[in-house]
Amino acid sequence: MITIRARTVTDNPLLVALWERSVRASHHFLRETDIDALRTLVAQRYLPALDVWVAEEGQHGLRGFIGLSDNHVEMLFIEAAARGGGIGQRLLDYAVALRGDLTLDVNEQNHQALNSCAE
Repeated sequence: MITIRARTVTDNPLLVALWERSVRASHHFLRETDIDALRTLVAQRYLPALDVWVAEEGQHGLRGFIGLSDNHVEMLFIEAAARGGGIGQRLLDYAVALRGDLTLDVNEQNHQALNSCAE
């Protein structure tokens, strides 16, 4: 069962690791140097600045997270092994319930995310 809750500061290292696994599974257009630079930004700048909600699943732990700034989705990352299982949709539905209509940007090179937005 998936539970959605607010991020705690102690979640941050786990979220950065989840972010990296998700990026490696979906952002094949990024170079290793890009991932290294972004990892630092995610940990030190983005996570602390956003309202972050995590999806947690029993013994599996954290399965995904969404980062919001007002009604804009700044980040949405799902554990690589859990992609396609509806966790991203659950997080988006939760965010809509919190904030109403949402806006988001998608990397044009991320074909799976673009296809999801078109549905």
